[in-house]
Amino acid sequence: MIRSTLLVGLLALSTASMAEEGNAHGPYAQNPGLTTGQANGFWELYMAADELATTIAPSVSVNGTDHSLTIENQSLSWVDVHIGETRVGILKPLKYGTIEGVAAGTYDITYTYPNGFVRHFQATSDGEIIAVAPVIEPVVEEPANVEE
Repeated sequence: MIRSTLLVGLLALSTASMAEEGNAHGPYAQNPGLTTGQANGFWELYMAADELATTIAPSVSVNGTDHSLTIENQSLSWVDVHIGETRVGILKPLKYGTIEGVAAGTYDITYTYPNGFVRHFQATSDGEIIAVAPVIEPVVEEPANVEE
């Protein structure tokens, strides 16, 4: 008797957790705190979304307009995003941010993490991520101390 009651109860609970048709997030709504529109997926923007596409400029231009620039925060902490010299906004952990309507080309991206770590890389408007090689300074060897 107890087993059948338990099975019926589990069956009732399992149907409530099924994904609703047309909702990619299952029984949960999309996070309303993330931006939508021309700059979507960001937790916070530092400028108007409609101005962002015209404010940022690629470091290497290619012919074409109305492309999208998608960047991903692969870390487990939020990041402050700069594109070129423009401070764009904040990306939450493990999220994508997309800016629609940008010029085609390669963009210089800088992530600043809460602990002060800074990551530089480049992203293209066609979705390619280019890791920037770190600058290695030459090692200067000093002559050994020779006592006479």
